[in-house]
Amino acid sequence: LDTAHLTFLRWHREHVVDRFKLRIRRYGDHPAPTLYAEVKRKTGSIVRKHRAAFPADALQAVLSGAPSTNVEGWACARELGGRVLLDPAAIEEFMRHRSHCGAIPTMLVACVRESLRDPRDGTAVTVDRELRYQPSCRGDLIGDGGTWRPIPLPDASGPAAGLLELKYVLDPEPWMATLIEQLAPWRVSFSKYAAAMTASAPAAC
Repeated sequence: LDTAHLTFLRWHREHVVDRFKLRIRRYGDHPAPTLYAEVKRKTGSIVRKHRAAFPADALQAVLSGAPSTNVEGWACARELGGRVLLDPAAIEEFMRHRSHCGAIPTMLVACVRESLRDPRDGTAVTVDRELRYQPSCRGDLIGDGGTWRPIPLPDASGPAAGLLELKYVLDPEPWMATLIEQLAPWRVSFSKYAAAMTASAPAAC
């Protein structure tokens, strides 16, 4: 999501020290029963994400922030098959930011992701391939099948085939520290959203 004046994109390009962006995530093939509303804040070099799961059929309510939205009545199916109540505070934080900024659907970004994660400490390795985008104002997370375009990847030392992210909370494990050192020549600062917006001006709604 972004504002009509592309505030979040401008913050990124101007390297604003304390900034955030809003996005809706979907994992797996469509249809997905559960979506995720995410507030991603960057303060200096520290990145924090607040994510809230919600049922897919509530997407328009999340995007519109209608006063009658019964957030506490939503329930989300988890991968293990159980039913758990949504955290109202988390989803309401996203809706509050969206309403205050006037953020609207702006760009769809998709990729094939491989993810390895340690649930104990948040350490994770993700590889994104086949990154693609299409401007969108509809907020349906599906888009038009024939209008996807590849997101250009940085090519510091030749054509890039994927994007590798190494994530840790405080200090990296020794194996990750070694990997970070080995991959240092290819290290880049990269935003999939910003790269997509640079590659294509937003389509008219």
